[in-house]
Amino acid sequence: MINKNYQIITFGSATVDIFLKSANFRLLSSLDSRGRKTSLCTIYGEKVEIADRFLASGGGGTNSAAAFSQLGLKTAVVARLGDDCFGKLVISELAQQKKLDRKLLVIKHEETDQSLILLSPEGKRTILVYRGATRLQESVIPWRKIKASNFYITSLEGNIELAARLIGRAQQSGGRVFWNPGQMELRRREKVLALAAKTHLFLNQAEAEDLFMAVGADLERKIRRRKIPLLAITQGAGGATVFWQTRKLYQPALAVSVKDTTGAGDAFGAGVAAALIYGKPLDLALSWGLANSASVVSRLGAKRGLLSARQLTKFLQRHGRR
Repeated sequence: MINKNYQIITFGSATVDIFLKSANFRLLSSLDSRGRKTSLCTIYGEKVEIADRFLASGGGGTNSAAAFSQLGLKTAVVARLGDDCFGKLVISELAQQKKLDRKLLVIKHEETDQSLILLSPEGKRTILVYRGATRLQESVIPWRKIKASNFYITSLEGNIELAARLIGRAQQSGGRVFWNPGQMELRRREKVLALAAKTHLFLNQAEAEDLFMAVGADLERKIRRRKIPLLAITQGAGGATVFWQTRKLYQPALAVSVKDTTGAGDAFGAGVAAALIYGKPLDLALSWGLANSASVVSRLGAKRGLLSARQLTKFLQRHGRR
């Protein structure tokens, strides 16, 4: 066993998110091979009035790190960002988290990733992403300082090899891995499924159906066949389900007014993982995830609604949950 400097280290992206909200964004429904889809549109050539705008740090690596810090865990974040004005904004926001160590951030002379987030009146969004040269690579990670009881891995922009190395390193040191793979990693289905057997895995419903190539009862059968230590699946307003050993646990979502769904998955995963790290029972861990996510979607931005453990308890009580 190696010495652990942190209770958890998060790995993933660091971005600056620029939010734009307008009643003039139009929703257009259409059919494709997988069924009905909805697009967020504006009329070509039209000047669109913006009702609200907001600038904040984002990215799965920093979002989850802020969530763990807010929940009282000694946390570090490994993410790559530029030494530009956007990078300075990310660092400035992370500095507000008392339990969050920023020493493992990789800062290079390059542009920080940016996202332009178009919000519909209902709070759902379309994200336009600019990725610079800030993909996290094995060669830039300060491996000698990577010492923690738990790893939380978010999107690595398709770097499945890095995910594999991190999972292997955690296993060698007796650590636990929580994994919320990004879309680019999920394209490597068989690799993800093989690695998932060594992790606590977080997916949304569409990702789970794509990964296991199944729906309904067939999806559950395939999940159980894989024997993943823990698999949590979020269903948006439909709540969330956790598969653990022989157990299947479902809880409905908490009713809140949704302003922005950005960061909901990060808040949910961190809430569940933090509760398990504290030794809480599985049903309470699921409640923590749902409450943290509900609080985040009721605010604009991925970090503004993050809750402390005490705030989570009060939030759940207000909604009639334990």
